[in-house]
Amino acid sequence: MLAPLRHRKKRVRLISDSKGFSSIVGAVFAVLVMMSLVSTVFVWSLSQNTLYNNAVTQTRQADLDRSNENIVANVTCLSLPPNTVSVNGTLENDGPLSTQIVTLWVIDTNPTTHKTTYASKSSLSMTLKTGNVTTLSGPTAINVTLANSAADSLSCWFITGRGNTIYQNPMFNANITIISNPSSTWALVAQGIGAFAFDFTSFKYYNVIVGSGSNPDRLVYSSGTNSYTIPWNGYLAFSFNLTNYYPNKQNITVDGTSEMWSYFPSSPGQANGPLWYLSNVNTTTGIISSSYSPITLAFNQTQEVFFARQTANPGWGVQQKNCLGAINLLMYGTFVGPTSYEYAQNIPFVSLYAKG
Repeated sequence: MLAPLRHRKKRVRLISDSKGFSSIVGAVFAVLVMMSLVSTVFVWSLSQNTLYNNAVTQTRQADLDRSNENIVANVTCLSLPPNTVSVNGTLENDGPLSTQIVTLWVIDTNPTTHKTTYASKSSLSMTLKTGNVTTLSGPTAINVTLANSAADSLSCWFITGRGNTIYQNPMFNANITIISNPSSTWALVAQGIGAFAFDFTSFKYYNVIVGSGSNPDRLVYSSGTNSYTIPWNGYLAFSFNLTNYYPNKQNITVDGTSEMWSYFPSSPGQANGPLWYLSNVNTTTGIISSSYSPITLAFNQTQEVFFARQTANPGWGVQQKNCLGAINLLMYGTFVGPTSYEYAQNIPFVSLYAKG
């Protein structure tokens, strides 16, 4: 009985002692405040650590995505003096991720002054999905305003949305010059002023046997003659070799409306000669098809083509007898690629002497 009584008395004295009680309450509140501050700091530290880890993860993923981009730029810079550079070729996405091309830079170096100038074209917004090929040619070529001349050295590079720099494929231009003689591909193309290079030594003319009824017209194929002097009268057809050296390595499908025409400036009245149209010819039988199936000239492949179908009057006019005439080709067709677009040229070719 005495022990409980003593504890009760002590409790009464403690409660009645205001200073001692307030100290206890203050200590409890201090502990609570400290716990609250520690908890707040701990939670803030956890959130900051989470933000840091997320930022590191995003940065690592961005670096990984950037390293996985693989765009092959098979492009050339064409000088269009005085103030334009045209970038032609293809952009191919060989990587596992879609890539956005946002900027094109072009650099021009003058070989005489060694002065270098730059220009760019932004906001391209070209998106290439995995495996896609984008063709830059004709209406889709990218033109950049930059002062230049034909003798200048031009190069370019692209910037992707992830910040990668895509340079020209150095093997692309090397692969275009794949002929065995000292002339460059561009020199050969210049012979035809366009995509096609002509083998002038392959030019032949043929006498044509005119069929009747169900018998088709056919070439006297074995007697094809390599000569620029041709008979004045008679039904003739012509063949020669063409090679497609188009810089973007695209095949060209030529339409049957493509024609060969002649002009005789020294003849009375400066009359035009007959027209010949691109034709399908069986090189074994010499038979000229009455209809036309499209002919495709593959890049860097030489193919013999025939101009044999004629207008209603296949003969030469008397005013062209013993005169020299200029032969031109009106070529029309389409480029073969991911996006087809027109190919059309008027090409100066050879001269013919209509001997009577």
